[in-house]
Amino acid sequence: MPSLTPTGPLLDVLEVLIDAYTADAMVDGWTMARRARRPGPVVYNVIDQLEDADWVSTQWEPVNDRNRDRRRLYRLKPSAIASARALVRETAPVRHATPRPGLAHGRTATA
Repeated sequence: MPSLTPTGPLLDVLEVLIDAYTADAMVDGWTMARRARRPGPVVYNVIDQLEDADWVSTQWEPVNDRNRDRRRLYRLKPSAIASARALVRETAPVRHATPRPGLAHGRTATA
């Protein structure tokens, strides 16, 4: 199992996945990108890393009668939730003290 390097994008995606796990929900990649405030390709790169590390499970959303393609849904595995929470917790003081790129100092992004 490959180790995960705690980058900003990885930690942002993990926070979204932890929230979804706590809510007993699965989340699609584009929703993850919006909530993590990261571009889609960056989020999908992180998802690939999490899949390689065996931290997430995936499934296709059920067939819908909307006029759109089905989405791939993701969820942290129970075996990874403690490690994910620890990784996010360990880096929280450093991450929240540093402004995000593209944001003026002292300002926060809006959802």
